[in-house]
Amino acid sequence: MSEENFFDNLKKDVSFSGNREKEAACLKRYNKRGDGVLDLEEFHMMCLDLFVEDGKSCALSETQSRQIFEQLDENQDNYIDKEEFHILWRYWLPMILQAKAALIAVDVQNDFIDGSLALTDAEAIVPVINRILEDESMFEQVIYTYDWHPENHVSFHKNVCMRELHSTSKITQKEKACVFDTVVFDGHVPMEQTLWPAHCVQNTHGAKLHADLKIVKDHVDIYKGSCDHVDSYSAFFDNQRLAQTDLATVLCSKRITDVYVCGLATDVCIRHTAIDAASLGFRPFVVDDACRGQTKESCDKARREMEEAGCIMISSTQVKSMVEANTRMPKAALQAAENVALARQKAKVKLASINGDHGDKPLSNGFDAATSNLLDL
Repeated sequence: MSEENFFDNLKKDVSFSGNREKEAACLKRYNKRGDGVLDLEEFHMMCLDLFVEDGKSCALSETQSRQIFEQLDENQDNYIDKEEFHILWRYWLPMILQAKAALIAVDVQNDFIDGSLALTDAEAIVPVINRILEDESMFEQVIYTYDWHPENHVSFHKNVCMRELHSTSKITQKEKACVFDTVVFDGHVPMEQTLWPAHCVQNTHGAKLHADLKIVKDHVDIYKGSCDHVDSYSAFFDNQRLAQTDLATVLCSKRITDVYVCGLATDVCIRHTAIDAASLGFRPFVVDDACRGQTKESCDKARREMEEAGCIMISSTQVKSMVEANTRMPKAALQAAENVALARQKAKVKLASINGDHGDKPLSNGFDAATSNLLDL
């Protein structure tokens, strides 16, 4: 890392992304060949300055730099030209240096802690979440989600006799279905469903957040699973994607780029929420020690699936440094680059639709990531 870290200074300037003089100075700083474009070697040198852990240099391979480079090199000519550098400067760097973060505390409810569907050691996450929230000003928004089921909810084992089973269900006799079995209910679209003990019934003690959980001012509550005929593991959508909650709208209204996900349970609602967040263009950081799940095996599987989907597993001790951009991970930067590439492509398709062409015109610097959310939600 260079003696004076260019990017540590840059992150203090809240308006840097609109400063064309600083943009030109940055390109000139790392373009050692002086030809106005960055090759992979020059980009790698820039990344060596950019990526740090607690303010200190972190390991960075050329493979990691190349993966990011390929996302930002839109025309794939092996150079970051001036137009591509402008997109890098305007949209990619702010996600790394000045990300807007939200904390999503998923289903920290009594029934999952010491009630009908209690998870082992679940109560231990409460003080961990509370410590994260000691400096609540780090987050643009704090969100608490609730499982919020009616008495006749489709997921409750006690209600299995209320609905017909589909011919593909391995369990064919309702009366033989046990708690935690999986059945397939009949309907216009057959629906696979795990049968849970009744839990988090609306307006009951089991549905309340744990009494010791810190509730911050100006938080947002998101309720899921309130329709009787479909389950909802994700805080964004129900399991059949028939409807969505207000979560994406809330995040977009605050221009959130990064979501820090914690709560219960790792292998169910955390997994679905984090993967959906990644699919919608947010960068999900799963705070692993602030989560608990059902079994070691199912949690390990969920972590692998989340990472494959672009989620990043972190510990609670890393949160503050990451939110404040004192830790800047190559993996998070790759996720940001992928989001920018996807947003740019969506903007190009939209422009092609407006112009009535097939999208082969070059994209102008009028590209506005805000209109695509960064990703058009």
